[in-house]
Amino acid sequence: LKQKFPDLDWKYNYVIGDSWHVDIASPEKSLYIEWDGRHHFVPIHGQKYLNNRKNRDKIKNDLVINKFSGCMIRIRDEGRENKKFVESKMNEIFKIIENKIPLKELIQL
Repeated sequence: LKQKFPDLDWKYNYVIGDSWHVDIASPEKSLYIEWDGRHHFVPIHGQKYLNNRKNRDKIKNDLVINKFSGCMIRIRDEGRENKKFVESKMNEIFKIIENKIPLKELIQL
């Protein structure tokens, strides 16, 4: 992201609201990106943990979309060690940024 869009002020582990962390953000563009690992969709730590994680993700999405009028992009990580998978998802993000970042929207990749 920094190489492709050096003019954007990228923040990593960016804090929004009181104590909500977003993996990657460009606050001036109201763009927030979450790279969701398996624990966001597989009960690795049990069903109760997964339900809590899903609820927290919904709250964070709502905060970004409604309070900050931003765009939340969520990538379902199905192989961050797979270079082609990562390149594919990054290219999708590049296209979103190059076109026009839609505000108040959740995009799931």
